[in-house]
Amino acid sequence: GCLKEKTLQNLEKYVVKDPRVPLLLSRMKEVGKVFLATNSDYDYTHAIMSYLFDFSNGDKAECPQRPWRSYFDLIVVDTRKPLFFAEGTVLRQVNTDTGKLRIGTYTGPLQHCAVYSGGECLLG
Repeated sequence: GCLKEKTLQNLEKYVVKDPRVPLLLSRMKEVGKVFLATNSDYDYTHAIMSYLFDFSNGDKAECPQRPWRSYFDLIVVDTRKPLFFAEGTVLRQVNTDTGKLRIGTYTGPLQHCAVYSGGECLLG
């Protein structure tokens, strides 16, 4: 609610950006799977992650800039932890252009760079 709004209004103050994070995630992905599971909704997650991975203002990243979603094999928002690690919830796909959930339960193979909402820890 209010805390997230304040954070988004002043990212530089509340979110610490580290130019080594993209390199770290790239190296982790070379040897295994990398996933992001957060209780936050897509819009908030996208804003925070876009800020963390944007080095166009003179910050020096240790690897070429690319979209934040490309660093993860699986991205799940709205996980409702700890429920995500127990019985879980309905899995839905997020339309990353609008931030809205697609209609219906998602079934089928999980897609690289796609974003899902809900689900359970047995996804992958």
